Amino acid sequence: MTLEDVNRPGFLAWLQDKSHLAQIALFLSVLIDTVSSSIVVPLIPFYAQNFNASPLMTTLVFSASAITGFMVTPVWGGLSDRFGRRPLLLTSMVVSGIACLWFGLLHSLWALFACNALIGAASGSGTVATAYIADVTSSDQRARGLGVLSAAYGCGIILGPTLGGFLVGSDSATSDFLTPALVAASLSALAVTFTFFVLPESLPKIHVEPDQTQLKSSAFNFTDYQTILKNPLTLTLIMGLVLIAFAGSSVQSVLGLWTGQELHWGPQSTSFLYVYWGGLAICIELGLINPLIKRFGESNLFIWGLFTYSIAMMLLPTSRSLLNILLSLSVICLGYSLCRVVAVSLLSQSVSARQQGKVFGLTDSAIALATIISPLLAGYMFTAWGTSWPFWVGPILIIVVSLLSVRIIMQSRVSVSCMQQRQQNLQQLFDILDYDQNGEIEAHDFQQMVNASAQVWRWKDDSKEYKTALSFWTGLGNTVQQLMDTNGDGRVSLDEWIEFMVKDLDFDLATAFTKFLDVNADGKICLEELKAFYYLYKTDEGIAEKTFESLDLDQDGYISPDEMSKTFKHFIYGETLESLQRKWLTGI
Repeated sequence: MTLEDVNRPGFLAWLQDKSHLAQIALFLSVLIDTVSSSIVVPLIPFYAQNFNASPLMTTLVFSASAITGFMVTPVWGGLSDRFGRRPLLLTSMVVSGIACLWFGLLHSLWALFACNALIGAASGSGTVATAYIADVTSSDQRARGLGVLSAAYGCGIILGPTLGGFLVGSDSATSDFLTPALVAASLSALAVTFTFFVLPESLPKIHVEPDQTQLKSSAFNFTDYQTILKNPLTLTLIMGLVLIAFAGSSVQSVLGLWTGQELHWGPQSTSFLYVYWGGLAICIELGLINPLIKRFGESNLFIWGLFTYSIAMMLLPTSRSLLNILLSLSVICLGYSLCRVVAVSLLSQSVSARQQGKVFGLTDSAIALATIISPLLAGYMFTAWGTSWPFWVGPILIIVVSLLSVRIIMQSRVSVSCMQQRQQNLQQLFDILDYDQNGEIEAHDFQQMVNASAQVWRWKDDSKEYKTALSFWTGLGNTVQQLMDTNGDGRVSLDEWIEFMVKDLDFDLATAFTKFLDVNADGKICLEELKAFYYLYKTDEGIAEKTFESLDLDQDGYISPDEMSKTFKHFIYGETLESLQRKWLTGI
C-alpha cells in the first residue's frame, strides 16, 4: 500500500468505520492470545511422554481441557450477553496466561492434566470473540468479519508453533519446555494489556446494563436453548460444527504420536507441521472465502467443504512422504475453512442477536463435549485398531450425517429471501418514522408526528395529552439517534437503521407504537385509534377494520400490548402470520 492509497477517501472512510476499527483491535487481541496458547499445544504429547505416559493417557490429557471447556463454555456466552464481550475476553486471557506459565513448571503427569484442564477453562474467548464479530457486522458482512477472526486464529497457529518449535529445541531427548511456557505467558500478558486499553465494548449500553427483568433471567435458561434447537437449520449447523471438531480433535490428540511412530519426528518437526497448517489456513480464509461465497453461495460451500475435509483427512495417514502430507493438509485446510466460516456465518443468521451469545455458547459447549470423547476414542483406536483409525472415524461420521442433512442445509438459502423480506419490512418502519420523507430519520420527524397527531385529536399545546406524547416521542427520537447514528451527523440513514434493526436487538418498537396508537393511555388500542393512525399517514381507512380483527388475536375488541409485541416480532423478524398481520403497515 502506497501513501497515495492511504490518502484516498475510500480508505479513510473504511478506517474511520467503527466496526472496522473494532475488528482490527479484536484481530490483534485474538492473535496474541492464540499465539500464547498455541505455543504449548503441539508440545503436549511429547511432554506427556517425558512422564512415561501411554498413548491412551496422552490423549486423556487433551480430554482434560475439553472437560473443563465443556463445563464452563455455556457460561461465557450468557455472561457476555449480560455484562459485555470485553470483560469476558479479558478474563479468559488472564486465565490462559496463568495456565501457560504453569505449563513450564510441571513435575508430574497429573500436574499436566490439571494444567491442561485450566487451559480448557480459558477457552471461552472463542465464543465471546465470535459473538463480538456478530455485534459489529451486518449480516452481509458477517462472513468477512468471521474470516478476519479465523485469520487471527490462523496467524496465531503459525506464530505459536513456530516459536514453540524453535524454543523447545531439535533434540527430543533434551527438549526445553520451560522457555516456550515463559514466552507464552508473556504474550498472554501483552494480549490482556492490549485488549484492556484498545478494544471497545461491542454491545450497546442498553444491553450491557439490562433492566431488572433481564437481570432475573438466568444465563442457564434451558427454555432458551430448547427454542434455539427447534430450528432445523440451527441444529444441523451445530451438528456439522461439532463433527468437524470431533474429527479435528481426534487427529490433534494423536498427531504427535503418529508423526513420532510412523515418521520418527520429534516435537520441533511436529510443531513446524502446525506452522504450515496455520499458514495455509490464513491464506485461504483471507484470500478465497469471500470470492467463493459470492460465486457459489454459503450453502453449497458448506456441503462441499464437509466432503472435501472428510476425504482429505482420510487420506492423510496413508501419506509417508512430506510432499503427500503437505498436499493432504492443504485440502484439509481448504475444507475446514469453508465449513467453519460458512457454518458460523449461517448459524449467526439463524438466530437473533439476543440469542447469539447463547447459541455460540451452546455450540462451543457441544464442541467441547465432542472433544472430550474424541481423544479417548482416538487413543483407544490408535492402540487397539491401528494408527490410521483416529483419522478415519470422524470423517466417516461427517459424510453420513451430511448425506442425511443435505436437504436442510441447502434450504438455508431461504434465509436470503427471509432477510430480503425483513429488510422490506424494516424499510416500511423507517418510512413511518421518516415523517417528512427526506430519506433520513431526524429529531424534527418525531416533533412533526406529535404535531400531526395533535391536529387529528385536537390537542392543545398545553394539554396533558400533547405534553405526554411530545415527551415520549422526543425520548424515542433521542434513543434512535443514540443507538443508530453511527457517524454522528445527527441523522439516521436507511442503511444505519437496517444494519441495527436486522440484528434483532432489544429495541422495543412494539411498546413505542403501542403508546403512539393508544391515545387515551388506557393500555389497549381500540378500532377508532387504529383508524386515526391510518388517517394520520393518509392511508385508506377502509382496511382498518379487517386489520384490527387480525391484530386482535384473542378477539376481545382491543389490541393489547402483548398482541402488538407479537405482531411486531413476526412482522420484523420474518415469522409467519396471516397476510393482514404481516402487511398491517402496507401503504403507509
